Amino acid sequence: MNQEFQYYQMDLSAGLRLSFDQLEILRGKCLEKLNLEFEHLGEITRAIIHKALKRKIFDTWQQAFDIIKGWAKYKGFKVKYDRVERNPMELFANVLVL
Repeated sequence: MNQEFQYYQMDLSAGLRLSFDQLEILRGKCLEKLNLEFEHLGEITRAIIHKALKRKIFDTWQQAFDIIKGWAKYKGFKVKYDRVERNPMELFANVLVL
């Protein structure tokens, strides 16, 4: 698909005449919009990182707990029950009863 683009040039030969106050207002509006975009990007990034860490930490804890359980059995301890639980606060708790 071949598209041709037309570029428009503005004739600013007369100059763009804005007062200092108008420039400050324009700058303020642009900075405000830019800050909102950065905040939105930050929220998206935090959500992605939180989701990735939540998955990875759970896998890591489970693997670590399996190693501890294997070591306990190897040393002759009897494992009555074991589990990795996720509590309502999104934290992880290990339970090992020998």
